[in-house]
Amino acid sequence: MNILYIIDNRVSESVNTYMEKLNKDRFSSNDNIKVFNLGEMTVNQCVGCFSCWLKTPGECIFKDSMEEVYFEVVKADIMIFVSPVKTGFVSGRIKTLMDRLIPLVLPDFKIINNEFHHKERYGSYPELGMILERTEKTEDTDINIIKKFFERFSLNFHSKPEIFDVLGKGKEELKNVTGNI
Repeated sequence: MNILYIIDNRVSESVNTYMEKLNKDRFSSNDNIKVFNLGEMTVNQCVGCFSCWLKTPGECIFKDSMEEVYFEVVKADIMIFVSPVKTGFVSGRIKTLMDRLIPLVLPDFKIINNEFHHKERYGSYPELGMILERTEKTEDTDINIIKKFFERFSLNFHSKPEIFDVLGKGKEELKNVTGNI
């Protein structure tokens, strides 16, 4: 199994400890685990030029760290975003990367649950996970908004939302506010 982590490195060390426990409890020692640390990467913001759909299908105009990310996403069985909660939402780094995944779907639409969604570019997409680290100012309302966003992102990305966990700042134990999906 190919497991892909996309991490905003501004999370505390306790989140890394939690991820190690998750890997041990949920995944096999034979699994291939790849980690992208956004603090060590260059990820430009999407400019909405649609070149990835119209001029160079499946390829973004930016030649940055996303080129390797795209390759890993396509072969992943599960992709897990790890983010601190910043101003009531996922971090800007995580959101920017999520926006930049748009070349992995097609510009054409199909109807899912009476809604328009982009068609798949590939035959399968990884299951998705999100691990959040809340701060003392994070409210349950913030977590519920992020969870709804994550569910919508999963639908648009033709993926199954598999993991949604919330950790308290500086604590190793899981504070599972909303539960796994």
